[in-house]
Amino acid sequence: MPLFLRLRRRLGVRMRSALAAGVVVAVASIIAGGILLVTARGLLLDDVRSAADDRADQVAAAVASGDKFALRFALREDSWGSRAQVVDPAGTVVARSGVSRTLISTLRPAVGQDAYEQAVARMRRAGFECRIVRQRDLSPTELAEVIARADALRDGKAERGFSIALSRLGDPDDGDCLLVLCRDETGALRGVLNFVPWGRAGLSLDLMRGDRTAPNGLTELMIVATVEYAAAAGLTRVSLNFAVLREVFARGEELGAGPFTRIGYRALMLASRVWQIESLYRANAKFQPDWQPRYLCYPSARALPRVTVAAMNAELTGARS
Repeated sequence: MPLFLRLRRRLGVRMRSALAAGVVVAVASIIAGGILLVTARGLLLDDVRSAADDRADQVAAAVASGDKFALRFALREDSWGSRAQVVDPAGTVVARSGVSRTLISTLRPAVGQDAYEQAVARMRRAGFECRIVRQRDLSPTELAEVIARADALRDGKAERGFSIALSRLGDPDDGDCLLVLCRDETGALRGVLNFVPWGRAGLSLDLMRGDRTAPNGLTELMIVATVEYAAAAGLTRVSLNFAVLREVFARGEELGAGPFTRIGYRALMLASRVWQIESLYRANAKFQPDWQPRYLCYPSARALPRVTVAAMNAELTGARS
């Protein structure tokens, strides 16, 4: 056989062997790839199911606690693109992920009501009762008891940073102020609220004191009693006063907050060690109020430092002379 034909046969055998080997490798690669794909998909689905389970637990816990900040976190958009929603007992969707901007208004029918009702009912079952009375209708002995008890319940020797209207409980000129007095089953005074008249149909919180040893729900009971009284008396507005830079707190707690917002948030948290900035904000926020902006007016940029100092003197009780 000529040399050329022998080389051609040998090369043909080798080429066929190489082709067969290539086919085998390709098939094996496809099979292995399919196995890896199925495995990866299974792992991915497990992670998605786990994330969904965690999300459901987070939403359920947030709804049960009435904490809108926890609910906002639970309803965030996550990396898997999974969605969560909250439905009322009738099956109506009242909130879903991606609506953090309107969370407060959309969740009012679903969040908070049960928690407050339970807290108030628990306090009333324990024998706590609220009396709501104008300051002028208290006897001198009763007013003296209220003033002394309010001083005893104050956190610290001096009032610090509770931005309130008067801060002069018991003044003879404030007879129209509305007092909310909460007593336990023994008759002991455990909580005091003082409201200043606000226009013709409103109340504005002036003082809030509560016994820290009282069961949880004391403040809720007093606020609910005030709102019930206001509704019966034809009052349309009840103000819990204002929280300094509330928006910084709200945005600083959100996922994805910007660097400047986080810096401002940390600065306010640091300042809250001296002034009751954060505690006032959270005390107001848990009642899910209608937040209204407050504006500072000044004639010129040069006057801003003096206006700021004057505002601090007016708002920070400890800075008053």
